[in-house]
Amino acid sequence: MKNWSAFPLLLVLLSSCDKEDMINNEFRVVVESTSDISCSLPVIRFLDREAEVKSLTNSQTLTYNAYHLDPSLNILGNSLLVEFTQIVKEDLRPCLAIGISYPGISIQNARIAD
Repeated sequence: MKNWSAFPLLLVLLSSCDKEDMINNEFRVVVESTSDISCSLPVIRFLDREAEVKSLTNSQTLTYNAYHLDPSLNILGNSLLVEFTQIVKEDLRPCLAIGISYPGISIQNARIAD
């Protein structure tokens, strides 16, 4: 009987979690360019949670090259919700030393914003 005494408490704790309690890993961005002149990568700009973006990327900008952005979402002006990480060495590619150089991020998940 002792093993079952914690069961009602567990049910209460699990049922009290709402969707709002979950961590939001999605960030709102807009596609600024479908292919920059330097790296031929999409360029996105973050539209919200600026301080969090800067902290996660260790950068002071809100505009980035988007590695691994699904080509079907890479449309100029598209408003997207993305999950991202910093790029890893394997993602890097040679870029031309012309035009504006943007830091890169790796898109893990993306969808059209509602």
